[in-house]
Amino acid sequence: MNRAFSDALDLDKRFTEQLGIMVLRPEARMLMTLSRSGPLSIKQAISLSGLSYRGFYLLLNKLQEQGLVRVDRDTHDGRVRKLVLARSII
Repeated sequence: MNRAFSDALDLDKRFTEQLGIMVLRPEARMLMTLSRSGPLSIKQAISLSGLSYRGFYLLLNKLQEQGLVRVDRDTHDGRVRKLVLARSII
């Protein structure tokens, strides 16, 4: 499934860069990115989301409420919070 996620993310990136049109919903983009790359710092996730700070936290809260993601402390640096898939999505 990671191959399909990678293809969808690549398509979304090309459309966004070339046409300014996002193919994937922010929720799908975030879940596919986490599935493909593993845990991301909150800072990395905000950057990859393409959303404003506020928009990202609205998305994060929605995904947490649905039990799809969780936020953990980094094991090497307790100041850093990591966004992690809470369960397999497919």
